[in-house]
Amino acid sequence: MRIALTALTPQGPADVIVSGDDSANAGQVAEALNEAFTPREHLAPVIMHPRAAWGTLPASPGPAQSLWVDGKPVRPEAPAAQALRDGAVVTTDSRAAAATSLAEPTGVAELRIVGGPGAGIVHRLGPGAATIGSGASCQIQLRVPGVPAHACTVTVSWGLGEPTLEPAIPAGGPGAASGSGAARGTRPSAS
Repeated sequence: MRIALTALTPQGPADVIVSGDDSANAGQVAEALNEAFTPREHLAPVIMHPRAAWGTLPASPGPAQSLWVDGKPVRPEAPAAQALRDGAVVTTDSRAAAATSLAEPTGVAELRIVGGPGAGIVHRLGPGAATIGSGASCQIQLRVPGVPAHACTVTVSWGLGEPTLEPAIPAGGPGAASGSGAARGTRPSAS
């Protein structure tokens, strides 16, 4: 078995080649990656007194190492040749598991934040309504001072129609813009 992978390590991404017996399992690959990339403490060497050897315990095998691929854990006993493929992104750290997924996000329309603290963030929207605002109940949260808890609702429909943007009615009552269409002369676009 010989597989080229990108390993997400504490030092950053590293391109590696995993080579070994065809019977190697995912747990052994995870153990090898941990051994190669986990920083070790450099402590003083320990010298055992010959008469103190009776008190040492035999080393017991630790729990099997976890390997994450495509955002999911791989069973440690799974054959590595079947669980891994060339070009896969893997990690042994569950906190980085989401970064191993190379799948394209779902959605038929994109909402892009083009200014302010969240500039550059892209939200993929599927058909239906999505609320935008600073409130915890909004699907798209904008944590910016001055943004109301529910600022507006974007509706994406099936077909070739453009998404519609409906501003939220202010708590103050009437006089707010209503109906579907673009708010304040801007035209939403889907890409």
